[in-house]
Amino acid sequence: MQTDFNAMVKRVPISDLKVGMYVILDLAWYEHPFLKNEFRLSSPSEIEKIKNLGLMEVMVDEKRSAMAGEVMRALEEETRLNGETEPTIDTSVLFDVLKDKSAEPEKKACLIRKHSTRIMQKLFEEPSPANIKELKKVAAGIVDFILHDAKTTFYLVSMTNFDFTTYNHSVNVGFIAIALAKSTLGNDPRHNLHEIGAGFFLHDIGKIKIDSAIIQKPAPLTEEETLKMRRHPQLGLKILHETGFATAEAKTIVMQHHERMDGTGYPKGLRGEDIHAYAKVCTVADVFDALTSRRPYRDPLSTFEALKLMRDEMVPHHIEQKLFEQFVLLFKPPE
Repeated sequence: MQTDFNAMVKRVPISDLKVGMYVILDLAWYEHPFLKNEFRLSSPSEIEKIKNLGLMEVMVDEKRSAMAGEVMRALEEETRLNGETEPTIDTSVLFDVLKDKSAEPEKKACLIRKHSTRIMQKLFEEPSPANIKELKKVAAGIVDFILHDAKTTFYLVSMTNFDFTTYNHSVNVGFIAIALAKSTLGNDPRHNLHEIGAGFFLHDIGKIKIDSAIIQKPAPLTEEETLKMRRHPQLGLKILHETGFATAEAKTIVMQHHERMDGTGYPKGLRGEDIHAYAKVCTVADVFDALTSRRPYRDPLSTFEALKLMRDEMVPHHIEQKLFEQFVLLFKPPE
């Protein structure tokens, strides 16, 4: 059996790789971006990813390889029929991390955050329908993970990331808001946590259309700049419609996450019970991450300082009292 295997498997220079070849990567799962170590190459982009690993050659199983022409024709036909372009974000490593039951919770949380941030950065660089579709798969995977792994979730929520880029902020809000939704919405079948989670990650997608000079300004915004910044909910809604992902959950979260309980929020000045529960959850996560992140014009607050400020200055006119009380419990280490 070993002889037969060696006869069918040979080392092939990276430059000679072709679509349809069945490759075997002699690497650990975290050293490459693919779901498995062994797979059939299905697109030129996968070959490019292997080239980017810096390898000189890889093993190829000829017996399990397919004719490149056949594979490419099938892919082209599938693309033509579906009218979809290939996503440019790779989610495979993140899903490997989510499924790994051997990693310590704190280390696993770091890896989940690291790979989620890369995915979100790529999405903000190219918010195509294919990339948003991949992000929704990520959101669903993280929702399922948070529902079943309390220890790692604790680190995802309590681990502070001081860098306040829009994509970092979106990831942080996604983790925190999903955890809070889990504790407040529970397993009620009326709530689609997969769609809600996607909405949390996409809550600031409209900022893609805002001048980066305003978003990165190292000082408080002028009145004119503030008005431009406050357009990002409507701009986000437009992106959702243009890409075909305007679900009820995502639209609600994108449009209402800056509304306040006393009606002083934007864009519609909603108040109290007129604000949807999903948006209220997102607001709490959004405010907390903003307070605990480093901004060009102020230092970040500690978790304790941020919670104290929220309690003393934002409850109940900005944030709902009961929701804040539930939020504080997220920072209690699980037994």
